[in-house]
Amino acid sequence: MLKKQVFNYLLLLLFLPLAFCQTVKKEELVTIDANTIISSEFIGNGVEWSAYPHADADDAEWGLLMTNKKWETVFKRLNYMKPKIVRVLDQANWRYLEGIDKDGNPILNFENQEMHALYKLLDYCQKNDIKVILGEWGQPYKVHVHTFKNAKYLYWCYRP
Repeated sequence: MLKKQVFNYLLLLLFLPLAFCQTVKKEELVTIDANTIISSEFIGNGVEWSAYPHADADDAEWGLLMTNKKWETVFKRLNYMKPKIVRVLDQANWRYLEGIDKDGNPILNFENQEMHALYKLLDYCQKNDIKVILGEWGQPYKVHVHTFKNAKYLYWCYRP
């Protein structure tokens, strides 16, 4: 019992000074100088906007999900946002690369439903003077890049 009381008194002595501590609220002042240009290269706000290949065609994995009404909703929202830059990432296999011919050349199709969905995005950007960064989600599965003596060679091969 005495050990327990001594232990409790020691705890009390150890934590008693904390009872007299105060939290000091420090106010910080933020000043914005509207006359100083931080960066002259700022384009503005933007969006990541990629056409969705699993839903951009009648024969897509999920069918054609983007109706004209849905496109109108997207464009209405973008008109409100007023983006200055759009990043579009895609995959050649999803859009325009249909395979490889017997001579090893790519078979490309830029007039399918998937491409026309992408064109809607790009047409909107062009009409509204929006800069576009167009890129790929990695290399197409049918394209391989090899490096020989510091030079990159691109070759096509078909993998069923």
